[in-house]
Amino acid sequence: MERVNPKGSLEPPGLEADSRIARAREALLERERALKRELAQMYLGALELARVKRENTLAQYESRLLEEMGADLKGLEDRLRGELAKRLSKLEEAMLFLRGSLEEEVEAIARRVLGEEVPKG
Repeated sequence: MERVNPKGSLEPPGLEADSRIARAREALLERERALKRELAQMYLGALELARVKRENTLAQYESRLLEEMGADLKGLEDRLRGELAKRLSKLEEAMLFLRGSLEEEVEAIARRVLGEEVPKG
């Protein structure tokens, strides 16, 4: 039996079922597009999260590395100061020895030149 559509024209009997199927198909396609958009947003969110995590990991690594380098530099500075102090001490000892030797040598030369006894200093 034919039906009358809202415009008043006659429709064949299977047209209503075809129309419902077409509307259902379009609704399913729209839902599929919505799910794909949602999935794409989730994927972009996951990529952003991975980027932030990578940046945080790199920042933490850089911070630890700088701390370790600072500790290494402090240790190196301490060792260099110690080594420098030792060398300066040895240099001072050598200078004192040379000064004493030089004074003795000067006194000896003065005695020879003057031919007399020069009081030690």
